Amino acid sequence: MQNEFLNLKHDSSAKNEYRAQDLEEFWRRAYPKQSTNALKILILFSTTYLCDSGFSILLTIKPTARNRLEVACDIRCMLAKAKPDVDTLVHKKQPHPSQ
Repeated sequence: MQNEFLNLKHDSSAKNEYRAQDLEEFWRRAYPKQSTNALKILILFSTTYLCDSGFSILLTIKPTARNRLEVACDIRCMLAKAKPDVDTLVHKKQPHPSQ
């Protein structure tokens, strides 16, 4: 693996290949061992970040939802990447027929 890394460092043709291909495709084809090891290391940071952010959200939600035992739905909504369009949801809401 060290030899592969040294070859990468001094390989001038790899620069041309890098510009011509997709980033993921380049790493998987040219340097499969390096790409596999890099992914193993980088995945630790993303999962640690997600765990820490989830725990932080739990600490924010828990005091306000003390009377409920299940906070899974609230955490799922808070951790979601997509944010709801509240204005559109309010305008689509039908009033109760008795009012």
